[in-house]
Amino acid sequence: MKTTKTKDKIIETQRKLIITFFISTIIIIFFMSGMIFNQIVIKHNGNKMPVFSLNKYSTFTHFTFQNKSEINYYYLSDLFKFKKTIYSIGDIIMIINLILLSIVGVFEIKYIIKLNKLNKKLNRDET
Repeated sequence: MKTTKTKDKIIETQRKLIITFFISTIIIIFFMSGMIFNQIVIKHNGNKMPVFSLNKYSTFTHFTFQNKSEINYYYLSDLFKFKKTIYSIGDIIMIINLILLSIVGVFEIKYIIKLNKLNKKLNRDET
């Protein structure tokens, strides 16, 4: 009887773990879409990320623009200012998905630990 309950708990925990792995995969795909958005705008603008700014500057990886007609795919460039940093839509997508992946990762670890304990309990009960 004890063994049956433990086996049921193992099956339920495995089901939850599979669901969290599936969710993690979806989150990683969305994270990669943010990377692709950044690469699109970089590749179509001389291998540099365009940054919307009233202050003109250029670095090895970035350059500024004041008018959206100056660049290709301006809506994917660094447009959103937050404090002292400017982010692109790709950056925002990646940040959100990293946070989500961290949260789901905590649940994955929780289920792996629980599964390990249940398997040990099942082995003790069967012997």
